Amino acid sequence: MPDPRDGRLSSLVPGYFGGNMDIPLFGAGARIYLPVSVEGAGFSVGDGHALQGDGEICGTAVETALTGQFCLELAENCGVTFPFMRAPGRMVATAVCENLDKAISMALEQALLLLTHYCNLSRKEAYRHLSLLGDVRISQLVNKAKGVYINIDTSPLENSSAKQRPSAALA
Repeated sequence: MPDPRDGRLSSLVPGYFGGNMDIPLFGAGARIYLPVSVEGAGFSVGDGHALQGDGEICGTAVETALTGQFCLELAENCGVTFPFMRAPGRMVATAVCENLDKAISMALEQALLLLTHYCNLSRKEAYRHLSLLGDVRISQLVNKAKGVYINIDTSPLENSSAKQRPSAALA
């Protein structure tokens, strides 16, 4: 849910609060973390896609109904300001901005925060990991806000003897 100080925001456009993120990796079995800006915030899910390429070039996808179960938990903020996802062997950092270059830089910063927090890497190690095993992708071009996500392969980190930090999420 957006911060009330930001005024009325549409869920049609992606933002720090979630909105129309259009990231195909955010599916069954993923743990998606969303910022919570107000006490008693609501939660809604919609705009399911059966098929859509990265970037949503013209606003068209194969739309479908969503079914499933959602489990909501409130967790401590780990410093990330945009939605992110965790699943076995993978993390996904996101960012949204009207300027695509800025959105990429913002997503990179979010990815660094995730790797340093959850995988106990130094910032230098996190940069190296992203260069080797991070894929920068565009989630949204059709809206005023441009969406970027970084798909990070964390399986080498999970299989190593590196000490993992306890789970935390946005609050």
